[in-house]
Amino acid sequence: MNTRFVSNLLRNHFKKINNNSGAFFKINGHSSNIAFQPSSIFNSKPNVSMVLNDCNKNNHTIYSCSFSSSSSDSNKSKFKLTLKKLQNSKRDYNKKKQEQDQWYDEQETQNNSFEQDREYYSSAKTSNSLIYGLIAINVGTFLFINSDDSYQFQRMIMDNFTLSTETFAKQPLTLLTSFFAHKDIYHLLFNMLGLYTIGTSLLYSIGTGPFLTLYLGAGIAGGLGYLALQKYYNTNNNRTLYRKRPVGALGASGAIYGVFSTYALLYPTSTLMIYGIVPVPALLLLGGYMAWDFYNEYYHKNTGIAHSGHLCGGLFGGLYYLTKLRRRY
Repeated sequence: MNTRFVSNLLRNHFKKINNNSGAFFKINGHSSNIAFQPSSIFNSKPNVSMVLNDCNKNNHTIYSCSFSSSSSDSNKSKFKLTLKKLQNSKRDYNKKKQEQDQWYDEQETQNNSFEQDREYYSSAKTSNSLIYGLIAINVGTFLFINSDDSYQFQRMIMDNFTLSTETFAKQPLTLLTSFFAHKDIYHLLFNMLGLYTIGTSLLYSIGTGPFLTLYLGAGIAGGLGYLALQKYYNTNNNRTLYRKRPVGALGASGAIYGVFSTYALLYPTSTLMIYGIVPVPALLLLGGYMAWDFYNEYYHKNTGIAHSGHLCGGLFGGLYYLTKLRRRY
């Protein structure tokens, strides 16, 4: 018989009751008198003392114990029967402990899941705030631009909210302000619808900071591309082409193209609806728009749209994906 085993049983499964007549233990709610046989179960009586000392080391208080030196078979059977009860008790204890540990693990998992959900919805709330903020700036700028029809006011708008080589030379800030202004309500609604539908999904994926960097960077890249092409057309050999170009560019299309380009590269097979009717994979739709813009720009079609701004904004979105997001996703 292993004394360590007996010691663990005594320590974990007994509650000692003080009684001068012998060693009493409570087993499964019942008191039992256990008579040890040192000569047959332990090799010598000091082994019994070692068990008791081991119990004391584990903060188990020993009150009064008396041991029978009888060698009768009945005492042996009684002791063995008691150990069997203790072993069953140990199995019951381990089973209950395992169930309790499993319950705590489930609670911890639920708590962790709750924390993750709370962080996700908190992030989603922050993301929506950014999208709504950008939409509010665009709508507010549109209302401001259309608040006064006087020539003086509209001239001020032209100098500060439209982008051309002339206005940029006078006011470089137009590189930023121009992609928060729109020429009419349809232009505004189309861009804001794209920002909300595609931008919200992308923002959840990459985060607030990267999304804002992408949006502003694509808008600026679109403006720089438009200025560079205007500079090229504004030469003696290209006066005819220059006259076909819009007088000034404005609108968030370059920024939206950048967002769309990054989204399509990140989720190429996701389905987007053209006018809410025709389902098309995102990457295919991006390719179609870019091809249409390239065709109109290359053949100098007078559409009244700054196609170069679209192309450069989309190019920025693609480069942003390749340099910042491709390895992460």
